[in-house]
Amino acid sequence: MFRLAVCLFALLAATVAAQPSKLWDSTYGGSDVEFVECGAKMSDDAFVISGYSQSFGAPADVYVVKIDLNGNTVWSNTFGAGWYDYTRGIAESHDNQVVVAGMHELSAGANRLAWLFKTDASGAIDWQKNYYGAQSLWMGGLCATADSGFALAGWTSTAGSSDDAWLIKTNAAGDSLWSTTFGRTGVDRPYCLMQHDDGGYMIGGVSGSYGGGYYYLWIVRTNDVGDTLWTRFYGNSTASEQNPVMCRAQDGNYIFGCTSKHPTRGDLLPYFVKITPAGDTVWTKWVLYGGPAWLGSIYTSPDHGYLIGGSRSLAGVSSQMMVTKLNADFDSVWTVYTGGSGSEQAVFVHEASTREIVAIGQWDLSQTTSQYYAAKWQASILDVDDNTPIGELPDGYVLKANYPNPFNPVTTIDFSLPERTEVSIDIFNVQGQLVKRLFDGYMPAGDYSVTWNGRDQDGDPVATGVYLYRLTAGDHSQTRKMILLK
Repeated sequence: MFRLAVCLFALLAATVAAQPSKLWDSTYGGSDVEFVECGAKMSDDAFVISGYSQSFGAPADVYVVKIDLNGNTVWSNTFGAGWYDYTRGIAESHDNQVVVAGMHELSAGANRLAWLFKTDASGAIDWQKNYYGAQSLWMGGLCATADSGFALAGWTSTAGSSDDAWLIKTNAAGDSLWSTTFGRTGVDRPYCLMQHDDGGYMIGGVSGSYGGGYYYLWIVRTNDVGDTLWTRFYGNSTASEQNPVMCRAQDGNYIFGCTSKHPTRGDLLPYFVKITPAGDTVWTKWVLYGGPAWLGSIYTSPDHGYLIGGSRSLAGVSSQMMVTKLNADFDSVWTVYTGGSGSEQAVFVHEASTREIVAIGQWDLSQTTSQYYAAKWQASILDVDDNTPIGELPDGYVLKANYPNPFNPVTTIDFSLPERTEVSIDIFNVQGQLVKRLFDGYMPAGDYSVTWNGRDQDGDPVATGVYLYRLTAGDHSQTRKMILLK
């Protein structure tokens, strides 16, 4: 028995180190400059990439590309209204279309306007809205909200050393419902935000208001009308924090990250803070590499681990796109690199329950030419064992309540397996008809999460109503109820 346990542990340890295999990579763009700002996963299993282009618009237009799971272009389009047009956020609307947040100058030297637009299924403009201020408005981030609307965050550029942060709430048509400013007396710039369960917001950015002459990682919690509930600062006094990112952890807390200067090594490296909705610090951690690395994105994986994307300088190249898998304790499991001899980076990463990993970023073809870039890997299903030590296997089969519930359009289903077995996760309507099979295959013992996007087996959206979800594992079967509310 002891020899068997040792062999099993060695097998699991070897599995943890297994590198994912690349399935494909592809570039998108023209013969000039395409600069990637953001990416998103759509509920139809497609991905959207957004940034600006100087190949298809002069001097620069917003350029959006939608690709399928195999990297094929579904549609691409440019959007602009005058001079320079930029994007800083992309999301999915309640009716499963693409919504982009950005900013533009209608003419040379004019104040920048915050800008929100929605596309139809073919990538053409459905509607667009501008938001004005006394000075230029800079866009920081975008999120969809539970009421089918949107929230936008950014800052107002003012003379001197002060930038005022702002938050705008819109309805589903982009009409402003309310707006507010927040921050202190220095430079305050929000870059990412998510709506919390109570309708308020968690916002991440950088701030120079803390003092010392540097930008700190800045986290703000607001209520549902934008009033600040608390503010936290993280970082060090030797360099500014850069490029804040965030995700929601499986336990309901939040993880914020940025690129920061390590206090002893002196390298720029990814730095993270886990914080509760009440503002209590759970932990702060660094993810270390053999040299400097820059953070571009973070994603909560279905197995309760995480993916982070960014870039790292390697021998013989300027930098390559980097994707790192972390387990639930934030320990590194593996890292993959991809790219050419220029500067590549990842601004968005995603991992499906099937262990398929997609990264979106930028590829520099030369010193004067760059394009959008996407790559996909297949990780081993056995990699989930790295988050389930042998002494902490689940005690039994468990199918947990989905969250959120009611939901629109995406919900998450957690389940646990005490042993390796054949598993299926199925969605049924109240007549008992199969609507969607989320997973069908073998899984090792462990804790898992799958998501349902409110679509049937053919990819069509289903109607509002009550649905049943069932875990079938070996001889065990358990069913629970959930409500899709549009």
